[in-house]
Amino acid sequence: MVGGKESGTVSTHHAARWWIIGVIVVVLGVAGWWYLAISTPEASELPAETPESVDDADATATISIPTKTTPSLIRHGQDVGASNGVLTLEDVVLTDENLNNLEVITLPDGQYRMFFHQFNAIKSALSSDGQHFTLEPGTRLTGQMPATIKLADGRYRMYFNADGNLKSAISSDGFTFTVEEGIRLAKGGQYDRQAILHPSIVTLPDGTYRLYYDGEAPSGQDDLGWRILSAHSSDGLTWTKDEGLRFPATAGEGEGNGDEDATDFDMIFSAHAEQAGNETILSVTAQTYPLGESGIWQATSQDGLNFTLADQPLLARDAQYGDGNVGAQGGPPGMPQDPFVLTLADQTQRLFYWINDAGTFSASLE
Repeated sequence: MVGGKESGTVSTHHAARWWIIGVIVVVLGVAGWWYLAISTPEASELPAETPESVDDADATATISIPTKTTPSLIRHGQDVGASNGVLTLEDVVLTDENLNNLEVITLPDGQYRMFFHQFNAIKSALSSDGQHFTLEPGTRLTGQMPATIKLADGRYRMYFNADGNLKSAISSDGFTFTVEEGIRLAKGGQYDRQAILHPSIVTLPDGTYRLYYDGEAPSGQDDLGWRILSAHSSDGLTWTKDEGLRFPATAGEGEGNGDEDATDFDMIFSAHAEQAGNETILSVTAQTYPLGESGIWQATSQDGLNFTLADQPLLARDAQYGDGNVGAQGGPPGMPQDPFVLTLADQTQRLFYWINDAGTFSASLE
């Protein structure tokens, strides 16, 4: 009986002690949670991460340029007729977003023929004014991403992507094409090991040719690995790849100037080339940080290899889309891309461009 009483007393004391310890633990936990809640900044207060610059031209580099001094034109759905003195926005040309990578040639009768691909079929449309096009029946070729030049003998040669390589076809009328034997340019290099994409070709003053294209060589899951490369040819059939990358390029006088407000380029791709005497002009698609500077930029070169970027985009991404869904298929929503510049019979120019989820649009160049 005595033993049992003493045992019960000890158990009661132990229970009380553990109850007090439990209360203390709960109090400390609540206090810690309260401290973290008031000391941790909201997401909007956190400093934004800025990509590091990469100086190595052989890396996936960023390019810093001076902050733009005048507003770039921005594509809105209601902005037909808007102008910034350089571009005047026109209406939609093709409403089907699956009609991609267009180009336009001028025909002997003064009409214009547009080529584009729809999935794996290259198709065409015809226009009398270079702005309003009517789809033509049938398929011109099986392939993607056409780039057509007019030869000295009046025929047309179309280059196109097939299985990641560049092939060609010949035509006497710009409508019916016959595929030429062989591969014009094969994938498999350091920067184009996976594919050759988005070709654009110019005839140089000496009668030779230069091809600009995107080499695809992804370095990771989130890296498309698109970099603008080039090749040269004396006859348009046998091509030799030029060394190195066409970008990064000097960005006006601002590259490496330490301007924290300057634009950083994450990727430059899909170039359309024009030759004006000894000067090569590239209209390119640039995805930038911040995304508000993304869109169509222009760059110039005196040797066709080393390019200087303008200090602002020619046509910028609409900021209403914000920074969300950056990795969407086809690029960030609202970003103008895949430019093509057509010189009309009166020597005025028209810019065609594609927008993800919207279609193909045009703008007149002053």
